[in-house]
Amino acid sequence: MPISYFFHLSILLIHFCFSSPSNGTVSYVDADATGNNDGSSWNDAYQRLENAIAAASPGDTLWIAQGTYKPAFDGDRSVSFHIEKPLALYGGFQGNETTLLERDPANFITLLSGDIGLE
Repeated sequence: MPISYFFHLSILLIHFCFSSPSNGTVSYVDADATGNNDGSSWNDAYQRLENAIAAASPGDTLWIAQGTYKPAFDGDRSVSFHIEKPLALYGGFQGNETTLLERDPANFITLLSGDIGLE
């Protein structure tokens, strides 16, 4: 079995492993966003999760819309999502919510995938 299957994780698992109490800014991630790609709203959400992680400050929160997110692939099979600072990551959003209580991870599944280079 290819190693990439071992990296196919639910964002809920990621949240439990890497989240911390949030006192910072909420930024949005949605691969289908069409706005400014700056994370300031659902319309202007980051389209790539690694860009949101890089731009975030310690203590920030990332709200991540449903979908499968893969790290940028440039031919390097060792690429991954790398989080070196305390961030809270929440998935399970449709992409229009205004509170955490509105998210529905059972119906709006958010996955981080290690299937890099595969479509």
